[in-house]
Amino acid sequence: MKISRGYKVELDLNNKQITACLKHAGCARFAFNWGLARKKQAFELGQKIPTAIDLHKELNALKATDYPWMYEVSKCAPQEALRDLDMAYKNAYRRLGEKKAKWDGRALSLVTKALVASD
Repeated sequence: MKISRGYKVELDLNNKQITACLKHAGCARFAFNWGLARKKQAFELGQKIPTAIDLHKELNALKATDYPWMYEVSKCAPQEALRDLDMAYKNAYRRLGEKKAKWDGRALSLVTKALVASD
């Protein structure tokens, strides 16, 4: 028998550490929302939807001029946020075109999921 254990941990951060955590969270949120806007823009213009790597390269080019405050945090914060965005897109669009096997009692039929657009 396998026993799983869970532990509750509370971080006791000082003011400097709290500020650093909030900066990282804000940077990640900004990168996610910026990447989402870029993906939507590419989709509406009929262009190829950029990947996380493409978005990261584009964001790095803009850091020096438009977003110099991003240098105050680790490079991992926006990078992981863009990877999470990429995975969210892959999961969402995988489900839209995926075929699901359905057993109706006599034969196995494939049913394609329908896309319902909602704004």
